[in-house]
Amino acid sequence: MGYVWINRKRLIPAPFIAVSKDVNFAGDGRPLNSNHNITLRGTLLPNQGSPQSVGWYTGGGDPAGEAFFTNDERFNSLIAKQELIREEFSKSSLELIYHPTGSLQMIAYPKLRSISFEPDTWVIKTNYEINLEAARINRSGTLDDDTFGSEVSGLFLTAANDSWSVNEREDGTGSFDVTRTLTATANTAYYATGTQTSGNIYGVEAWKNAKRWVDWRLANVGITYGESNLGIPATGSFYNLVRTENIDRYGGNYSLSLRYLFSSGNYTETRQVSRTYEYNTIGNGAPAAIRISVNGTVQGLDANNRPVNKLINARAYWDSIQAGLATYVGANGQVLNMSVNEDVNQGSIQYSLAFTNLSGNYYKNDYSASYSIGAQGTPQVTIQGQIEGYLPDTFFSDIAGTKHKFNNALSGWAIVSPNLKSLAFAYTQIFPSGHFYSDLPTAKSISFDKPNGTISYNYTFGFAGSGNNANTYTDEYQVSIDSPNSPVNPDNAGLLINASINGTIVGLPDSSFPEDLDLRYTNARAAWNNTVRYLLYTRANTEVALVGSGPALHSGFVTRSVSTNKYGGTISYSASFNNFKAPTNASVAAEDVKVEYKNGNDIFAVQVIPGLSSGPIIQKFNTRNENQISINVALTLYPSGGSWWSIGRHIPANYASGLITGYLPTGVRNVSWCVASDSESWDPKNGLYNKSITIVY
Repeated sequence: MGYVWINRKRLIPAPFIAVSKDVNFAGDGRPLNSNHNITLRGTLLPNQGSPQSVGWYTGGGDPAGEAFFTNDERFNSLIAKQELIREEFSKSSLELIYHPTGSLQMIAYPKLRSISFEPDTWVIKTNYEINLEAARINRSGTLDDDTFGSEVSGLFLTAANDSWSVNEREDGTGSFDVTRTLTATANTAYYATGTQTSGNIYGVEAWKNAKRWVDWRLANVGITYGESNLGIPATGSFYNLVRTENIDRYGGNYSLSLRYLFSSGNYTETRQVSRTYEYNTIGNGAPAAIRISVNGTVQGLDANNRPVNKLINARAYWDSIQAGLATYVGANGQVLNMSVNEDVNQGSIQYSLAFTNLSGNYYKNDYSASYSIGAQGTPQVTIQGQIEGYLPDTFFSDIAGTKHKFNNALSGWAIVSPNLKSLAFAYTQIFPSGHFYSDLPTAKSISFDKPNGTISYNYTFGFAGSGNNANTYTDEYQVSIDSPNSPVNPDNAGLLINASINGTIVGLPDSSFPEDLDLRYTNARAAWNNTVRYLLYTRANTEVALVGSGPALHSGFVTRSVSTNKYGGTISYSASFNNFKAPTNASVAAEDVKVEYKNGNDIFAVQVIPGLSSGPIIQKFNTRNENQISINVALTLYPSGGSWWSIGRHIPANYASGLITGYLPTGVRNVSWCVASDSESWDPKNGLYNKSITIVY
């Protein structure tokens, strides 16, 4: 039978040993290495052999038997021996020595695959099977090792792969994304050193052996291998190498992924061209404008993916194409706007260029008109718009051409401004003819934006009426009438009608001198002095008929105010009237007369009698006290020569006395009636006079 040692420990009785060899192949059929499968089939006895129930036997000869008498003792002994077997064969490195009787010694350093114990009562014996795997077997100093080529010799490979992936890009650049993946898996091999007293890893760790094959493959089967079979064009180069490594230390696996870009040149470019047709963008019958935009990206390429070299290559290509892009897109003239951005980390250039098909000088006039009713109820038409200057080289509003843009806007303004009224009334189906509107605007505003080459305007044409008014001024007014009935406020007692008129005169300039502001004010002032001021009472009194029949308004003003705006060429006015009786004295502006009547009362005495439950005794004298009339006259006087000082007190005093006479009792003073009090006050500074008198009769 011979002897079997595991880690220099005898396995007694010696098991049967079977050895078989497998060969591992790559995917293309080429062999990689051989592998030895070792199977040990043996029996453990409870009383005899090694290991013993207490441990492995390490002495010479065979160990003495152990004394077990009961089934339990024998069972426990076999269980202990099973555990010793499991423990020893599970170590990370094993040394297996098999020396058959009369044959050569075999030494292997295998890895454990499995241990199994045959089901039984485990009292008399235990059969077991142990499966091991070894990369090499040494028979008395001679290795049982196959050689399959220098690229795999001594690497103990179990798998190897070299795969390619080629995808043509859809961006139209004619370039390809190429990926090469190399993968290898190796077994761990052990061998004895020196006197073969210990097992060590043969060579290096398994993943390093896998990497050795990948490195060899990469160095000896280069990047140009098989290109024609992969659909890659015959001309071009590989660029932008990116490496990705993966290591599985315990699985013995190593993989390397190489990603390339295959291109016919050291750059790729993507480009987009857009055309925007803008009809009626520019006035004066100019052709439709076409905006042409070119946007693209130049990606520099480098064999080793170095950004600095990629950017150098991108710049070189960009310099070679930029001058010809105008011709490429069919533009008129050179580039209008251009922006170029460099990405130093990616080695790329992004560009954007703008062109147009236009040539010559142009301007655009966009405007709108609106109709409205003014604050005084008269119509007005407003036109507002913007003139924008254009040049082919400023069609995209670049800063460099703003001076020329604004000059073109000024030229357009010179053409458009005299015709703004005609433009406002161009569509008579919307707004009636401008015949009764002022030829020149009643209000206007103009502003310009030089950097953007624009002039903005807002003109209002007011309704001018007919006749001379259409040439010199407009006059808008409104009348408000108040007719209270039984007013609560005693200060307004007897008030029947109040009327007010408010209006604005707008002076119009002469068409020969449209900017003469003084002339506008002169026309407004002449209209007020010569015409409008004399119409205020008539206009207000005419509208009183709206509230029904009643006394006419008094022609004198209750209040009047006038405000002027010389620079605006306007005069605003306001006046109020009422139907109070007017003073008959030309010096009196307003009069206020109040009369109070106090009739006589019975005279009696009230006597309070203590103890009289029916109340006091009223004793009548059969007479009464006097009647009284209290009259108060308040006058406000007009100034004379700009002052009230020159007016004597006698003027308001005489006028007040005449007013009082109408309220005196009949008869003669001191005969039919008497004056109980008589007082007066005169304020010559403010023209105020007041007289109060009390009459007893």
